[in-house]
Amino acid sequence: QAVLAAHMTEAPVPVTRRRQAVPEPLAEWVMRCLEKKPADRWQSSDEMLARLEQLTTPSGGVEPTALRLEAAPKPRRGLAGIVVAAAAVAVVAAGAFVLGARGSGDAEAALDPNLVVVLPFRVAGATPSLGYLREGMVDMLATWLTGEGGTVRAADPSMVTSAWRRRLSSEDDDLDEVGTLQLARDLGAGFALTGSIVGSESRMVVRGALTPVDGGAPLQATVEGAADSIFELVPGLVNSLLAQSAGLSADRTANLTTSSVDALRSYLRGQAEYRQGRYEEAVTDFAEALALDSMFALAGVGLVSANGWAGTAGAELSARATRIAWDGRDQMSRRDRAMLIATVGPNGPIPSTIRAELRADEEAVREAPDRAEAWYQMGDVLFHWGEQLDIADALERSEQAFLRAMELDSMFAGPLQHLVLLSLARGDTAEARSRFAWFEAANPDPTTTSAERWLVGTALGDDSMTAQADAELRANPRAATGALFAGPWLVVGTDELPRLARQWRGSAVSEFDRRQAVFAEAGAHWNAGRPAAADQVIGAVDAPGARILAALFWDGDSAAADAEAAALDPSVNGQAACPAALWKLETGDLGSAGRIAETLGGVGPWPPPTVAISRSQLCGAIVAAGVAQRRGAPDAGALIDRADSLALTVPSDFVDWENLAIARLLEANGDVARAARAARRVRYYYVTPAFLPTHYREAGRLAELTGDRDAAVDYYSKYLALRTDPEPALLDQVTGVREALARLTGETR
Repeated sequence: QAVLAAHMTEAPVPVTRRRQAVPEPLAEWVMRCLEKKPADRWQSSDEMLARLEQLTTPSGGVEPTALRLEAAPKPRRGLAGIVVAAAAVAVVAAGAFVLGARGSGDAEAALDPNLVVVLPFRVAGATPSLGYLREGMVDMLATWLTGEGGTVRAADPSMVTSAWRRRLSSEDDDLDEVGTLQLARDLGAGFALTGSIVGSESRMVVRGALTPVDGGAPLQATVEGAADSIFELVPGLVNSLLAQSAGLSADRTANLTTSSVDALRSYLRGQAEYRQGRYEEAVTDFAEALALDSMFALAGVGLVSANGWAGTAGAELSARATRIAWDGRDQMSRRDRAMLIATVGPNGPIPSTIRAELRADEEAVREAPDRAEAWYQMGDVLFHWGEQLDIADALERSEQAFLRAMELDSMFAGPLQHLVLLSLARGDTAEARSRFAWFEAANPDPTTTSAERWLVGTALGDDSMTAQADAELRANPRAATGALFAGPWLVVGTDELPRLARQWRGSAVSEFDRRQAVFAEAGAHWNAGRPAAADQVIGAVDAPGARILAALFWDGDSAAADAEAAALDPSVNGQAACPAALWKLETGDLGSAGRIAETLGGVGPWPPPTVAISRSQLCGAIVAAGVAQRRGAPDAGALIDRADSLALTVPSDFVDWENLAIARLLEANGDVARAARAARRVRYYYVTPAFLPTHYREAGRLAELTGDRDAAVDYYSKYLALRTDPEPALLDQVTGVREALARLTGETR
């Protein structure tokens, strides 16, 4: 594990330290093979060989005799083949799942003449108060270099600063000219923009240089003014530089959406914190920026994004930041506006359906393909909700999106975490271990990696890894949420999950945490086929309707559900209305079920398809369809289609039992193929995966009915992996699934 982490994070020792006689050009060639990020390495074997051939000529900087490139005997590979193979090994060691940034071909030909890489500026002077402009200039200049209307576009600040940091031993250092141009070349940019700021409390001088990557003299400009005139100085610098060039211009309509220097300082500090994964600090900085300028739209976007990770802003501040960002969207560049819509949803403060959010994420990727965050957000929606959206290859697409995010920022913790889980979902434990090592290197805080360590260690049977994770989780039981939420979906650690939930429950300091822990523990028992144990646990909290839903969709106790239904009063307890309606439908009280469905809004009117309805309204639509079907009403088919259509938008954060109910309605209506698809729509969200065994059993049975043997085998196998030690009441069901699997595979199980 330590070796893997070192491969991924530590710069290799320069080859000349080991062999001083190695010519410097060849040493540089070798070290480029060992770069951490694929975009920084050679992009093809042809490119590598071309440089080697240059090195064998006097004009290439190395005398031919120094290399002694001799023809090798036939059974052996020549030097070029050997070093290409060595480079491939280095790629694997650094995490081979990251793809090349631009693919094969001539790197020079890929340079974009309208793309400029803005590097952090050097900052000097008598006052440290200007320090925020070192990295902040990357963000500020990107605001004027948007690429809109054919103007010059700045490379994404997160991608640039990530690549810049990897090349430096300290953030106080700066790249030399060669390093700067190489970084810009590796990112496909036609220009590099560097500069410096010298200032005092009252005055500052800003110098910039725009250098063509493919050769040519740099264009230089200097602007100066009062220390608080940054809003005039920066666009003045940009316009002065671009005015000297042929055909280059900036977006003169762009602005930072604030005129407060103090708010700008907090915002830029927040951007820097966000890029380095310090999300709580970023939330604080963005909140400070909003306090200084209550109309600062970009700070609103930053707070919403950072709070998605930290969760520390609180509902009121988060809602206010969303409104501020949304109200200021017309002031943003097209790329920033696309990211805003992807972050808060296409309806802004009004909740959007998950399908609409996915479309917004896809648009953000089209508008900003060099933003790691855009790829991550799209991958995240596909990962958590793709199957509910009936996207057959959702996990594959999510993985490709996460990999693309990693190309752009190789230490982006969010995609790495999800890639670990995807490896476990495939059962590729070796890949999971490798990806976890990278995730840990990018995220050294054990409170944010202990759950994944537990999952990987448990899947691998690695006692030392699991023991370390157990110790971390005992010290911080709430961190077990990741294992509790992912474990059932991954079929990892099924028998240990109740114990982790009890640890969390015992240490809970808030009622919210205690309730979550109780549901996690009860859910672990229901998934494992232990409804009696789950019933004992769920009694520790007030959970109206939980036993009813468990009886209907989780093999729970029908007697317990009947007793709960008798005690529920839907007119008093709104949470109870949906379970009560479902139980009335199940027990044949169609009149009562229909009346409750109407109160839930199950017969409309319906909002536009991009606006999220409530889960209560979806429940009402399902119950109304069920009532119509049981009565043989002529519109039953249309009502079932309506409920299915509503569920497929994923109208709120998640749906779970709803897809099982719809599968049953479709099957009863004779549409087995659609019923099979509905049963496969499993959720994976940030709470205990619910009703999983029922999804797997039904999906397997329906797949068998439609002749899809492979899918049936897969789902039956997942069901049995969850229910290795069921209570006696479920033994017959488990035996039946085992026999069905044996029938399909020809094996006795």
